[in-house]
Amino acid sequence: MVSGSADAGGRRPLREGPALSVVVPAFNEEGYLGPLLDSLERARERLARERGKTAEVIVVDNASTDGTAALARARGARVVFEPHRQIAAARNAGVRAAVGEIVATCDADNVVSDNLLVRIDEEMADPRAVGGGVRILPERQRWDTDLLFWFFDRAALILGTSFGVLFARRETFERIGGFPTEIYVGEDAFFVLGLKREARRRRGKFVSIRDAFIRTSLRKIDQFGFGNILWQHVKFLFAPWRLRRREAARTWYDVRK
Repeated sequence: MVSGSADAGGRRPLREGPALSVVVPAFNEEGYLGPLLDSLERARERLARERGKTAEVIVVDNASTDGTAALARARGARVVFEPHRQIAAARNAGVRAAVGEIVATCDADNVVSDNLLVRIDEEMADPRAVGGGVRILPERQRWDTDLLFWFFDRAALILGTSFGVLFARRETFERIGGFPTEIYVGEDAFFVLGLKREARRRRGKFVSIRDAFIRTSLRKIDQFGFGNILWQHVKFLFAPWRLRRREAARTWYDVRK
């Protein structure tokens, strides 16, 4: 049995088995996955040091044709294969394979803050918490994307929500049906709506963590242009049935890796 008290050196003893599982969907992400896994390792080390808990990382190989799976295994991640090329299906496959009581999902082109797993564990220690998300920041500064990220960050703050690294208790994930596989993009937004509905139903709370974050790649904007990315979002807003068509989601599925 593992005690929750600190040892003589001030370190917290590790509990048996991972408390958290981080799922990373990945299609041909050999060029981006390394920095994410490095940042998750730093976050795992801090979780062990400060909370006495472990976390596992699961990379879902979504039918990659490059060295994504080999890189993930070399960095110590578990690898799960999902043949259906869809982001929601890959996220759900990773969660099904996960062991932790708390499950989280993170995109392969992100880098996480060192305190991310600690803050998730701290917030989810409250039994009222059903799940939540963290802040999203851009990987570098440029005026147009800074303005866009500022707008979305303010909107998230006002609405009491977050989208970066979504997390939930396993039973909550299963109760709300995971990520919707009938759509090809926007599954994260629908998952957040499901979490917030569950929080209201149970008189619990959706956790929006502001002091932990991800830095996300701007590769879509670099490839397709700021205006095109913005226009894609507007089209989905006014024609939501397009979410069900993979060919309408080129800026999600045809990104250069």
